Amino acid sequence: MKDATIFFMGVRHHGPGSAASVKNALMEYQPDIVLIEGAPEAQELISHVLDNELVPPVAQLVYADDDYRDSAFYPFTVFSPEWQALTFAQSKGITAKFFDLPLTHSMALAREKREQLEPGEISEMSDELDTLDMRQDPLDSLASAAGFSDGERWWEYVVEQQENSIEVFSAIADAMGAVRESIEDTQSISYREQLREAWMRKQIRVAKKDGYEKIAVVCGAWHVPALIRSIKVKDDNALLKSLPKIKLKSTWIPWSYGRISYRSGYGAGVNSPGWYHHLWEKSLSKTSGQDDLVVSWLTLAARTLRDQGYDVAPASVIDGVRLVNSLASIRNSPKPSLDDMSETIQTLFCFGDQMPMALLRDKMLINDRLGTVPSSLPKSPLQQDFANKTKKFLLKLEAVKKQLELDLRKPIGLNRSTLFYQLQILGIKWAESARARSKGTFKEVWTLQWEPEFELELIEKSVWGNTIESAAGRFALDSINKTSDLDSICKWLDKVLLAQMSEVIPKAIEVLNSLASVSAQVEELMSALPRLVKILRYGDVRNTDNSSIQHVIDGFIVRICTGFPNHCRSVDDDAAKAISDLMIEVNESISLLDHAEYLDNWFVALNKVRCSDSVHGLIAGRSYRIMLNADRIDADVASAAFSYALSTAEEPQHAADWIEGLLLGAGINLVHDDRIWSVMNTYLCGLKEDRFTNFLPLIRRTFSSFSEGEKNNLLNKAKVGIELDSLSPLDNDLEKNDIFKFDHNLAKQSIDLTQMMLGIKV
Repeated sequence: MKDATIFFMGVRHHGPGSAASVKNALMEYQPDIVLIEGAPEAQELISHVLDNELVPPVAQLVYADDDYRDSAFYPFTVFSPEWQALTFAQSKGITAKFFDLPLTHSMALAREKREQLEPGEISEMSDELDTLDMRQDPLDSLASAAGFSDGERWWEYVVEQQENSIEVFSAIADAMGAVRESIEDTQSISYREQLREAWMRKQIRVAKKDGYEKIAVVCGAWHVPALIRSIKVKDDNALLKSLPKIKLKSTWIPWSYGRISYRSGYGAGVNSPGWYHHLWEKSLSKTSGQDDLVVSWLTLAARTLRDQGYDVAPASVIDGVRLVNSLASIRNSPKPSLDDMSETIQTLFCFGDQMPMALLRDKMLINDRLGTVPSSLPKSPLQQDFANKTKKFLLKLEAVKKQLELDLRKPIGLNRSTLFYQLQILGIKWAESARARSKGTFKEVWTLQWEPEFELELIEKSVWGNTIESAAGRFALDSINKTSDLDSICKWLDKVLLAQMSEVIPKAIEVLNSLASVSAQVEELMSALPRLVKILRYGDVRNTDNSSIQHVIDGFIVRICTGFPNHCRSVDDDAAKAISDLMIEVNESISLLDHAEYLDNWFVALNKVRCSDSVHGLIAGRSYRIMLNADRIDADVASAAFSYALSTAEEPQHAADWIEGLLLGAGINLVHDDRIWSVMNTYLCGLKEDRFTNFLPLIRRTFSSFSEGEKNNLLNKAKVGIELDSLSPLDNDLEKNDIFKFDHNLAKQSIDLTQMMLGIKV
């Protein structure tokens, strides 16, 4: 038997240049076995590689059936070296074998670590699915020596954008050997990485023992020096001895270019998968060169922008090619880079505008390509969990729209509702609420209609977890961590409470407290408070512990009441409108809590606002209205303030603002409070024609908010004076009463004015 030869191909995962080099090298080397870095648990999936329904990007999902937290994804694109190695081996009938450390061991180790955590402690997904060792990019030192900004840029130029021969892999092995020798010590290689490399060496020995004479090894370039190195068999065996195991399953699932950077399985993220796909396609062209690459990329950018309505002339592409090459020359770069092309596109095609560049990033750099998998494959864990829950909760998937009423007092009703809200968090809108939740009700009505796309969405959401609950929890937690405003955090808190995610709720409240502690915006606190109060007041339907929310509300109300008076001073019309609307919401929320101290503090703040001379009329009027309705001030005080505000107004706008603040949406006050009516009637009837003409459009905005019943009552109230003409002499004595002392002509005018303001035709 001949001694086996081993050809090591160090690659970058998801690298088009690496993929092309691997494909060419395998054709030249013609191995009889290909060892590929990957999970051995996915070995049976290799047989599907040539299936026409398996179209990259796809991913291998390896998971533990007894605990879906133990799972990992191994994405493949058409420009992944591993994918090209698999397709080559399958098409040639050559043995292909995944030879990385089995996940049955690494996941068992991760599970042991997780079980040591305190009960209820939340660990990050990267802790649970730790399949990537964190270190500084080892290529940075080589990049620095070659004059590149970082290792990724160096690797892209040296490997990914080159037409490399088989010799490139020897050069990569030498370069990575030098890097590892310079930085390697006992602390730089993690325990798990030592296990992986020991297992890989063991599998190479097994391939030799099995009689394979030409062994091709495709793995991350970082590992090559460790695999070439001579290590005693007994040392590797000692390291691998007595590793724990768990049972695992595997399947293919569709993947997307937007997910290629996700940290699981092959951790080498790709920031611009669309660009790499373009590089791969150009590498397949025999006539492709760097100039052709630039022309094709700029042409694609121009076409994409034109499709979106941007005017990009063909001449701009010609000018762009010149500019790209000029930029590369100025920067002493041997070839234009993606950065050179991006700057050119922004300058010539977008005229410096960032918005179309963001569009190009989504359409070109990332791309929306989505893979497909054979329909005969088993379901993913998330799909299976969904199927199990629908069966358990007696739910049918039907294409016909159907309404379902739930009683949350019954376990099945509560379980169904929880599932629906968890699916909504994931964006899977199979069940949508048919009407807004009533306050404190035990009833919910949902509309259900199943669409085929939901199956795909379930598969796509597998990246977040393997059960509906865990996936929704991780998705919510990720969204909460990315949220920077209080109102959005409160919305997420409401969602996770409805979805009964007990592990996420403390994190949401922690983020909420953190944002509130640094927020200097009183309006932001006021906007968020009503939702929190609603959660606290009506959250008991689901038996949720809301004590932590009560603590948050305490802090919100204290900060609102303290900062509100100063916040109201010297604001413009738009800000005054926003504040006045929030005042009603905050007042309703604090009143709903029925907490004496809260109410006292709130009305102290309102009293300061109403007494201030630098407050916008809209806010002042709204303050009087709230305090008057709550009997915190006398009607005489409100009437006097109203009269003063109108009599001292130099411009109709101030009076209109004051009236709007006092009466908008509350015509009942004007109907039943004769003092306010009298002051307003006197003011309006005393206006000169030109001032009234300017004032009328302003005041009609307030009156248009009244209900039809309120409008009719106001009109009848204005007619009272005219009807007094028909009173008996005895009745006419009523005119001696201050309320009925008026000029009949003035009364007629008031009717006409009221009709005009109410929009009622005479």
